[in-house]
Amino acid sequence: MARSSFTIDYDCGFPQAQQKVEAILIRHRFQPKKLKTGESVWKNGTGMASAMKFIKVEYSPKTIQLSAWIQMGIGSFGGGEMDLNGVLGAFPKKQLLSVIEEILHAF
Repeated sequence: MARSSFTIDYDCGFPQAQQKVEAILIRHRFQPKKLKTGESVWKNGTGMASAMKFIKVEYSPKTIQLSAWIQMGIGSFGGGEMDLNGVLGAFPKKQLLSVIEEILHAF
């Protein structure tokens, strides 16, 4: 799996941290989704006009771990996961990085 990872330290309570992250994701039209692997992620897009964007959020005491990637293709017929480095899929990667930066700056 090719995913970019980000770690955020937070000093507020867990409910407040979760609310901040989810509010940003919802504002950017991400929706919760369960992948075939059983993973719970946030997804934006269907692959029709642009690559699908994914963010996985994992909470632990005082730390949030974000994993982010894009996937080219349409629906479940997409290609493999692509981390946020490189030029292939540059526009959707840039869009996803801006959402990650917004989450990072919320803490």
